[in-house]
Amino acid sequence: MPMIIACWNSERHEPQAWQWQELKRRLLEANPNVICCPECWLDYFDSSWHPIFSEHLSGQRNSQNERKIGLWSRNPWTNVDTVGSSEIPPGRFVRGTTEVEGTEIEVIGLCIPYAMSNVRVGRGGRTKWEEHRLYLQSLGELIRPSLSRPTIVLGDFNQRIPRTKWGAKQMAAMLEAALAEYRVWTEALLPGLEEPVVCHIAGSSHFALERSWGETREHLGKPLSDHDGVFAEIGIKP
Repeated sequence: MPMIIACWNSERHEPQAWQWQELKRRLLEANPNVICCPECWLDYFDSSWHPIFSEHLSGQRNSQNERKIGLWSRNPWTNVDTVGSSEIPPGRFVRGTTEVEGTEIEVIGLCIPYAMSNVRVGRGGRTKWEEHRLYLQSLGELIRPSLSRPTIVLGDFNQRIPRTKWGAKQMAAMLEAALAEYRVWTEALLPGLEEPVVCHIAGSSHFALERSWGETREHLGKPLSDHDGVFAEIGIKP
C-alpha cells in the first residue's frame, strides 16, 4: 500500500497561531504517514502522533519547546539519533526507524543552515555559506550507510534542486554528492507551485515514486510560512 510523506517548514509559528493551524489542516488533509516540520514546536500534533526531535539549539533566541527539526509518525520510533555527528552544526539532525504500512523504514530529518546562518545574527562570527558547507561536508558520511535499507531523507535543505541562479555552484555540487544514490522526489517545479522549493523529500532505491506535489504557502492573500509544503506518495518496490 502506498505511503504519503509530508514536509513543511512552519517558520517557527507557535502551535496556537492561525498560520500553524492552517498549515496543520493542510498537512493532515493529505493523510500522511510521516510528517517532517523544520522550525517546529514540540506540541504541534496531538498524542495520536509519535514525535522525535533534534536537540535543542542552545544560545539561540528561541523557546525550550522549539526545535530546528521534528518528525512525526503514526507508529513509535526506535533507533533514535538526535545528534548525527559532532562535525555538523548542532541541533539540526534527527533520525529514527518507524513502521509504515507494514514496512520498517528509516527516516532522517535535516535542517541544513541557510547561507547567512550565524553571520550577522545568532552567535555571529561566521562567513556566508560557512555553516551550510560544514553541514554538507559530513552529511554524505551520515546518510550513505542507510542506503542498504528503506530510508527517507527530508527536511529543509536550503537549496533548490537543481540549482538556480540564486544558488552557489559549490554548495549545489556538495549537496548532490551527499545525496548520491538517493532520489530527490521534489526536484524542479512541483505541481501546485509557481517556483522550485528548498524543502525536499528524497529516498533510497527501495521506493518507487507514485506522485509528488506542492502546497502553496499563500492563504487568503497572506503567507502561512516562508516555505511551501512538499508531499510525496511512494511505495515499496516488489
